[in-house]
Amino acid sequence: MKPRHAPRTAPLIASLVVAIAAVTLILSTATFLRSYRQAIVEGARTSSSQAVSQVVGSVGNYVDNIDEIMDLVMDSMNQSPEERNALLDALQTTRSEVIAITTYDADGVLQDCWAKDHTPRQNILRNSSFDLVTAKRRGRGYVSIPHVETIFEGYYPWVVSVVRRMPEDSPRQWISMDIRFSALAATINNVGIGQHGYCYLMDERGNMVYHPQQQLLYAGLKKEEAGRLACLGDGTYVEDTVIYTTQKVPNSTWRVVGVSYIDETVNESFWQMTRIILIAAALILVAAVVVGFVLSRIISRPLQKLETAMEAFEQNADGFVFNSITGFKSREFWSTSSDGHNPYNVIPALTISIFASRISAIPALLEQCLTGIETPLSSIMAIIFLNF
Repeated sequence: MKPRHAPRTAPLIASLVVAIAAVTLILSTATFLRSYRQAIVEGARTSSSQAVSQVVGSVGNYVDNIDEIMDLVMDSMNQSPEERNALLDALQTTRSEVIAITTYDADGVLQDCWAKDHTPRQNILRNSSFDLVTAKRRGRGYVSIPHVETIFEGYYPWVVSVVRRMPEDSPRQWISMDIRFSALAATINNVGIGQHGYCYLMDERGNMVYHPQQQLLYAGLKKEEAGRLACLGDGTYVEDTVIYTTQKVPNSTWRVVGVSYIDETVNESFWQMTRIILIAAALILVAAVVVGFVLSRIISRPLQKLETAMEAFEQNADGFVFNSITGFKSREFWSTSSDGHNPYNVIPALTISIFASRISAIPALLEQCLTGIETPLSSIMAIIFLNF
């Protein structure tokens, strides 16, 4: 007896189901993660833009207030000394960010100074609050880069000077107001983008006006791309590890820059979602294996029974005896060959071999059937059809 081989239909069906599920999962997971990352990046861009717009609004209001104060100070220059002094003293009391108000003649020489509780030096070696060359080049005035107040003795606040030109007929040609960034710094410091993202303020040339980590910046422990960003227009720029957003402050030469990190705003959420998707894909794949195994068992059971019956018939084919079919009168069917062999006794073996998928044995069986047989091929096909 020939050894029986386990049918391969069940493993093939199970493998096919698992392969289809695996390919579908891989393609769908890759497509979803790619779309999800793009959505996260776009969300980070939107979040950064909104944070910068918030700071721009606050800085814009602050600049407008400074312009209003500066207009008030310039108007006070036309009042009597007593009224002017009273007004400027009250201004410095109510607006603590105003450190000093100074005036200069056409040659840039200091003429007046209003500073609450502080008196200017007798000999000022360097006046960072006013630069005559810059004032003449700009014409109407300018906003200085951040600097340490240098006209006082023992008092060195970090300020920005706002310089304006006085009317031609005024004895004072220039007026400067030094402003501390206490309120503005608090506004900028309170705006964060992600866990470690921040905003800072620079001018149109890339000079730093205010930075939340200003001490690290000037100590050389931190570096910003302010000069490069100053050459770019307003918008959001995504780089390898950082997202930059720049926006100009209206009616000012200042620009707000927002800095956020992709590792915090994008990669962290992306890898978290990737872990969830991979776990879900693994569970789906396990379920596909189970379903494939069950389906293979259900589908292959009838085929296994048929193959077992065919193998049993092949083993006893030599002793097979055919019982004639009543009512079949085909002359062609009952005709015999010249040597007396009836092909009908050979055809059932050929039919069973076809059912058993013995493809390689079919040519040999056909040759055996047709050797010395004058029966036409149509008779053989008819017999196969009847046995089927």
